[in-house]
Amino acid sequence: MVNRYLLEQVFSYFGLVFWSLQLAPQAWKTYRRGTSTGVSVWTMFIWSLAGLFMGVYNIGLNVAIALWIQPQIFTFIACICLLQEFRYQHHWSILKTTIGFILTCLILGGLEVGFLFAYKRAELDGNEGGSRLFGILPVIFVLGGFLPQYYEIYCDKRVIGISHLFLAMDCSGSVFSILALVYSDSMDTLNLVNYIAIACLDLEASTKTTSYSPEDKKISIDLIDSLP
Repeated sequence: MVNRYLLEQVFSYFGLVFWSLQLAPQAWKTYRRGTSTGVSVWTMFIWSLAGLFMGVYNIGLNVAIALWIQPQIFTFIACICLLQEFRYQHHWSILKTTIGFILTCLILGGLEVGFLFAYKRAELDGNEGGSRLFGILPVIFVLGGFLPQYYEIYCDKRVIGISHLFLAMDCSGSVFSILALVYSDSMDTLNLVNYIAIACLDLEASTKTTSYSPEDKKISIDLIDSLP
């Protein structure tokens, strides 16, 4: 007989590795290039909030520990990408950028703890609507985060700043997270829909890299390095 708990843990840890570290290649490329051109600052900001709410919801649901850690790492790297925008596009000093990064992490961490108390309170009071809200918010923010990046692609008529490695890691992480939820004793529909939608948007974004005219292909391939 299949050990559902073992499968849940294995898939969740694979999801942890791929999904939580997905933005690392983007952060590295931005650092290496010395510019965040093509990376939507709004996308990174929205995803930072998405990780916050997903962390609250996953911890509140008491799912696999890996799915508690996953949003924390994702948010941490999203904050790095967010502050890189101010470092390279607004020419902040290293000290100012570092202070801004630390403050951003502290604020988001404080908000997550506060929202987690609110989640538990709603749960104790039997307020299912309040608890469900924390499940809806990550879906809205994660999927909504794609919109600014897609808007930039639409305006530029080419793919800028989207990493193939990032898309592959994001999609793979979503698939493993889906499998972890499927084998969980408390599979949550909202989390499931969230990961499925992310995988679909990743696949859609990857097709954009081949949808432009031949003269844009070289630019697209060269700059394909940074969407979540």
